[in-house]
Amino acid sequence: MKKTLLPLFFAGACALTACGPASMSAEEQNALCNEYCEIASVDCQGEFEIYSTTLECFETCKGFNFNGTEGDLDGDTAQCRLYHIGVAESDPSLHCDHASPGGGGVCKAPGATLCGSYCGQIAEKCDRQEFTRQYDSLGDCENQCLNFRENGSFGDADGNTIQCRSTRLEDENLSPVDRCNEAGFDSTICVDPAS
Repeated sequence: MKKTLLPLFFAGACALTACGPASMSAEEQNALCNEYCEIASVDCQGEFEIYSTTLECFETCKGFNFNGTEGDLDGDTAQCRLYHIGVAESDPSLHCDHASPGGGGVCKAPGATLCGSYCGQIAEKCDRQEFTRQYDSLGDCENQCLNFRENGSFGDADGNTIQCRSTRLEDENLSPVDRCNEAGFDSTICVDPAS
């Protein structure tokens, strides 16, 4: 199935530091997310699945940074993820991970680490309530994260990896408590299989 990426029209040009994540109108952001999720539902399935439902994809996409440029090959932007999902048909094992919320080491902020991304993600989703909090502080998370491997892929269902934990955080089928517990340091899901 051949994909054609639709042109993105920006509401106005701006420098990355001058505009927030909404340099595109809400309508343009929705159009980008619809395109991204439509392609993901076809090309990133099975072992390369990023989202279990289109709604989960769309809700996650709405949280992306839309302050990029059409065709971005890297950077923590929706446009980078759209580019990689658009070419995922040719190599889903490579590009689906790049198009995932964690960015697969490509669609991430310059200088960002996987631990930094994971810790920011778990703080945002789990630190609001005491019973879902997993770490004492961001520093505690980053120190504990050094115990996790970085060689997984987004969508991993097990393994002591950052990617497994990030996948659990995005699983909308889980309750907030289960999602946070399964993504935390003491996860009973994100462990290496017994040998």
